Amino acid sequence: MPIYRKTAGGDFAPVSALNIMDGGAFKTVVAAWVHDGGTFRKVFPSVVYADPAADYDMAGATIPTLTLSRTSETATQNAWKINKLVIPLKVNLASSNSDVDWSALDIIATDTQEVLPFGVWSTGTVDEMWTKVELKDGVMTNTRMNGVTVAVNPSNHCPPPRDWISQLSSSSTGTEMYIKYGWYDYSAFYGRQIGIRWRWRSQQNGKYYVYIFTNGNMVLNALS
Repeated sequence: MPIYRKTAGGDFAPVSALNIMDGGAFKTVVAAWVHDGGTFRKVFPSVVYADPAADYDMAGATIPTLTLSRTSETATQNAWKINKLVIPLKVNLASSNSDVDWSALDIIATDTQEVLPFGVWSTGTVDEMWTKVELKDGVMTNTRMNGVTVAVNPSNHCPPPRDWISQLSSSSTGTEMYIKYGWYDYSAFYGRQIGIRWRWRSQQNGKYYVYIFTNGNMVLNALS
């Protein structure tokens, strides 16, 4: 029984995180049930995610960094670049793209799970930043800031994690992400820690996983 939210475009999308306000602070809801005809039914989360540490080489996972950068739209350094992210496999696969059949990527504030828009080096002359990238049934989609979800070509966008022979990554070598201050006002996130959230399903292991790349240096601030 998944919970859905109504998007700005009038469509419905599954809720991936719940928070409640308790004493002036946001607290994360880890599970929720409804009482239905004398029976308690779980409505959140509809998917239970496992810790990937048992099945992946998390000690070798990339440590994320924020680097001041320019993008293709401007010569000014008005973006934070996030380095390419990788999780090594414990055992190599026989071939790439043979295990992960669903995955999603977004950037969140670690305290409230709020989602931050992000993009790649070049989005042309229009605002095509997005809040989520998902791979499902071989089709990759981006959810844009206006709530519209569109199918995109993985080669020129930022794919969510996929399995390669020896690692999980956005591509065989990874993909950089950009937090572009020219397209969005991030001031509400200044001084707060952020993380890159990967979620995926492994057919080989029969599990859903979630991992958030973050550390104490992943804090947004105004550009100097």
